[in-house]
Amino acid sequence: MLATSAGLATHRSYPSGRDARLIVPLNHRWCRKGLHFFFPFKTRIGLQVRALCQCLRMVPSPDYFREGRVIREIKARGGAKALHAVIGLGTPGPFRKQTVLFLNENGQEVAVVKVGSTPLSIRQVQREAEWLRRLNAEPSMRNRTPPLLADGKVEDAWMVMQGVCSGSFVSSKPGFPQLQFLSAFQNLFREECPYNETQMYRDMSSRFEALTPHLSRAWVERASRAFSHLDAGYADRLTTVVAAQRDFAPWNMRLRAGQLAVFDWEYASFGYLPLYDLFHFFLMPLAVRSNITFSKIKHVLGEVTRLGTLIAGPPQGCKSPSLQLLAYLLDVSLFYLESRGGLDAGDTVVECFGQLIDQFPLWRFA
Repeated sequence: MLATSAGLATHRSYPSGRDARLIVPLNHRWCRKGLHFFFPFKTRIGLQVRALCQCLRMVPSPDYFREGRVIREIKARGGAKALHAVIGLGTPGPFRKQTVLFLNENGQEVAVVKVGSTPLSIRQVQREAEWLRRLNAEPSMRNRTPPLLADGKVEDAWMVMQGVCSGSFVSSKPGFPQLQFLSAFQNLFREECPYNETQMYRDMSSRFEALTPHLSRAWVERASRAFSHLDAGYADRLTTVVAAQRDFAPWNMRLRAGQLAVFDWEYASFGYLPLYDLFHFFLMPLAVRSNITFSKIKHVLGEVTRLGTLIAGPPQGCKSPSLQLLAYLLDVSLFYLESRGGLDAGDTVVECFGQLIDQFPLWRFA
């Protein structure tokens, strides 16, 4: 999108200024469609209240935009139906991506496009295309994931175009649809190997090695202790690993006719511990809002252990749930630290998960 004056604009930011979450068409109908697609009811109400307060405080007019070459080229690839674009603004940083919803002339959702323009975000967009291509080929996953429509280079960016996962937003409590999805997904990709040969261990180790010169002393010591606990706990015995979606959170799911559809596959990977996605479903919505108490982490550990036994597969997948939780906390923390160049101050998730890692000796036997 290109900044422009109100007279030449096709889009505006919503809400205004630094609070902007979307770039929406000036047409109120398409704007409303975009809000309904990207946000559940409570979030929409909050954004509308924020926009109203900006008007009452006489905040300067919203930023205005018109479509640039990248959007026009993507629309051309999407065909005649891709007429109106609503753009979700990603989190600032090296992994930042833009998510574009395309609507047809009747306001129906026809495609979702992710665009990466930094080296790391481009790699993630390419990874998502790889995973969608793989999952679309699996009969058991075909209706549970968005169809891949196109991918490729656009100007200096890379895009992946996919079908829309329509349906209702899901609650924050996992149920049969989530367990059914994970069972089908994990049964496609399951193996046993020594822990220190898993993809998860290699990813964490290489990330920590690269980050060490940039981390605070507290985080170097914290991560080192966590690695020691994991090495001692798993030793040289075989460990069950599966593929993990790695962003298995309520906001990346839709429910239709009782079946769960999951999107946002850019973080997916083989060789991760079986309880990873369940821990993420419970903990990430809590971590982005506030600290997680000791009693809460004990409750989550118990619930994930119980639900993990209901997922089809060998029982050893639920072995050592405390170690699986520690590995999950360390992996997510290192990823967030990488996205911030090693800076830990001011990030809610890093601070919350860091405290939980420190408390591992207390809750490991809970």
